Amino acid sequence: FGLGRMLRTQFFVLLHPFLKFHIAGLASGEMAYLGLLGRLHECFSEMKALRKAHGSNRSLGCFRRSVILFLDEAETTLHPGWQQELVRIVIWYVETFTRGLSVHVVFASHSPMLLSDIPKGNVCFVSDRASASDCERLRDTFGANVFDLYRMPFQVRCGVLGSFSKLKLNELLDKYGTDEMAPLAGPIDRRIGSLFGDPMIHDYLKKNGLTED
Repeated sequence: FGLGRMLRTQFFVLLHPFLKFHIAGLASGEMAYLGLLGRLHECFSEMKALRKAHGSNRSLGCFRRSVILFLDEAETTLHPGWQQELVRIVIWYVETFTRGLSVHVVFASHSPMLLSDIPKGNVCFVSDRASASDCERLRDTFGANVFDLYRMPFQVRCGVLGSFSKLKLNELLDKYGTDEMAPLAGPIDRRIGSLFGDPMIHDYLKKNGLTED
């Protein structure tokens, strides 16, 4: 076991929550990637060391070739632009630094950015809102438009709008949903109607006198 290894595992775990590292000039997404790749490199380096030290020990046969790399919501702290790079960077790392190992990568994710880089046959949908028919109707995910993936019933409940803006839109339509009522819209309601950025919604509200312009 060794004193050095004991100190590293016990002492570092004790102090780890208080240690924060930052490299000047790197964005938070770059720091997140650096941390991820650093942890991967440490894990695979230790595995290679174990294989080398115990290569003839059958009880450690699991260290010889096959590895399951499980990444649980690794995109959580990443900007959407960095999320688009995650699958590519992980594959690059595995292909470059884990030669001699058979690595199976499993992503657990809520991000359509990652889903667009995974073939449908390699995707397992887990949701209390998605039925088997929902998944069957889904077209191939690989190379799919991420905005289409966002609109899947088990990805986004409120369609293409935020929940609050959808609430305000429904309030306007319920309050001034007829031609007779639209001219009665007050200045605050017209101002709210003018805020909607979706061209189709804005044009509809404007046509019905529910905007300031």
